[in-house]
Amino acid sequence: MTIMPNKVYKKVLVVVLGLIFAEICLALPLGLINPPNGAANVPVDGYFKWEHAGGATKYILDIDQFTQSEDNIQAYNVCPGDGFCYFYFLNLTAGDIDYLTPYQWNITAYDANGNLIDSSPVYSFSSEMPPAPPIDNGGGPIDLFNPLKAGSLWEAIDALINFLFVLAFAIAPILFIYAAFLMIFNRGDAGAIAKAKTIILWTVIALAIILFAKGLPAVIKGALGS
Repeated sequence: MTIMPNKVYKKVLVVVLGLIFAEICLALPLGLINPPNGAANVPVDGYFKWEHAGGATKYILDIDQFTQSEDNIQAYNVCPGDGFCYFYFLNLTAGDIDYLTPYQWNITAYDANGNLIDSSPVYSFSSEMPPAPPIDNGGGPIDLFNPLKAGSLWEAIDALINFLFVLAFAIAPILFIYAAFLMIFNRGDAGAIAKAKTIILWTVIALAIILFAKGLPAVIKGALGS
């Protein structure tokens, strides 16, 4: 019985292991990376990523929902040399990735002579939900309620003083009538008489202040020269 030399034995072992490794590699399908199989909420501006098959010069991207394939993906355009290939959704010519839609895809690799090198398994993913629509205000500026109908500070002041002026001269007669009733029906009551006089006094003072305030803006604008 002849015993195989140790060096020859190691070489044979390396060759056998190499063949086994090659068979395993050849049995593995072309690997898909992105989107991961079963991925959800994938952005509509995302990308496909797969392993670069050795010797491949062209890839075909099949998406089940599209009637046409992306059948002219050149390796030198999509495989930058890091061992992977990238193809962005926005570069698709066969169709668009829509919101909230399921997709299935796979990659097939060919050499320069058009011979099939490898084909990937079929992966699936679903795209993201559409963004919320913007709030539409009619396409113009937002109108705020302006109760004084004023276009400037001075107009606002004038409008406010005019409002107080009208209000004061509407309330003043009521206060005068009330004070008169107190004086007429409470002649022997000094407290009621004093109250009526106080009402009349402060009503007159309030009217005087309102009259002064009504002319004050004109005086200020005249002093400022505006």
